[in-house]
Amino acid sequence: MKWFSHKIITISVASLITQNPLYIASSFIGSTFPDAIEGNYGRKITFKNHRQFSHWFVPYVLVGVTLFLYKTTRKGLTPEISSFITSGLFFCFGCLGHLLLDAFTGTIPGFNPKNRQKRWGKKVIKSDAKEFLITLLILFTALFLYKNGFGSPSF
Repeated sequence: MKWFSHKIITISVASLITQNPLYIASSFIGSTFPDAIEGNYGRKITFKNHRQFSHWFVPYVLVGVTLFLYKTTRKGLTPEISSFITSGLFFCFGCLGHLLLDAFTGTIPGFNPKNRQKRWGKKVIKSDAKEFLITLLILFTALFLYKNGFGSPSF
């Protein structure tokens, strides 16, 4: 999936969850993080250098669960620390959203990132035109839901 689609879809969904610009920005950054850390700039994308360990869900889930447990079990967190932790949760949300979307345009690692036979996903979206239309559909659905009061005004 193209970075543009990752960003638009993540901003749309995150905006339904929260109206906090910091949290939306955190999810926005997370939405391209798995591709950004691969370091494939200027190189041809191949199966060996794309959607490997950086697209494994386990690290993002572990960080997210750790942040959530820390925030919910610690008493007396300052508003700044609490906001920082919530930003981290939204970052993880963006990363996991990226993986979910990539699973619709190919495969991502399953429980074992080194096992190339047991990957998750299916190439449902096979062309740029379909990806663009699906991105628009999600964007307009999010706008419709927000306009009709389904978005959360705060998180």
